[in-house]
Amino acid sequence: MPAFRGSMNKQRFLNLVKGSSIARRVLLVLLAAVVLSNTVVIFSTISTLEQQLLDRKQQQLSAEAERLNLQFHAYIGELLRDVAFLSHTPAVGGLLESRAVDADSSSSKHWRDHLQQAFLQMLAAKPMSVQIRLIDASGQEVVRVDRYGSGGQARVVADADLQNKAHRDYVQAGLALPENVVWLSDIGLNRENREIMQPPHAVIRAVTPVYDGHGQRRGMIVVNHRLEEMFSRIGEAAQDELAHYIVRSDGDYLLHPDRSKTFRFEYGERSDQALGDGED
Repeated sequence: MPAFRGSMNKQRFLNLVKGSSIARRVLLVLLAAVVLSNTVVIFSTISTLEQQLLDRKQQQLSAEAERLNLQFHAYIGELLRDVAFLSHTPAVGGLLESRAVDADSSSSKHWRDHLQQAFLQMLAAKPMSVQIRLIDASGQEVVRVDRYGSGGQARVVADADLQNKAHRDYVQAGLALPENVVWLSDIGLNRENREIMQPPHAVIRAVTPVYDGHGQRRGMIVVNHRLEEMFSRIGEAAQDELAHYIVRSDGDYLLHPDRSKTFRFEYGERSDQALGDGED
């Protein structure tokens, strides 16, 4: 009996050891499964959070782009309305028609004085307008007011300082326009006497033709709008972590955090054509 009891105890001990070993294996398997499951959950949670952050940032960028797009279109819409309004000012048609008869007549002087005052009033009402001109069909400036007087004051440009602009693309475009159509130039730096003005400033030109009562094209109205203030507003409105760019279709920068990269095409150079070139 003692020998049998000892044999039974030994077998029970072996069974317990064997059971314990299996239990440990099962426990390790379960522990590994739990760790793996938690890892998968954590990874999935992180991936979900990253995607949510990306989606949120994309929504913010889209909303910001749409806001700036609406702001720019409102700005340009005002410019289009201004130039269209000026083209129908009675003094415009009166001056062009009287000049066709006698440029030095009292009638021409009368209409010229009226038009100069109308242009000055428009400049006073439109701070972003820097130059308003009536140009005849030969490309010659007839009346011009601008903000290039002493201290940036509006002025009427003397006849002796009026220029022929027939070589400029906006004049050639204006002479090809049908009635009641407004043409917008590319954005560029303003030039006087074929030289970039100093300090340089960006402008966009709105041009619309002037026709007489017989359907004959007599000239055009050209309004220059200065864009620095609008560009500054875009930069000021930018969120801290965002940089704003305005890029021409050919890749040249009009607006860039580094101002030295802007308008290089006006100097016969090219700016970086890919956003981020040379950036940290």
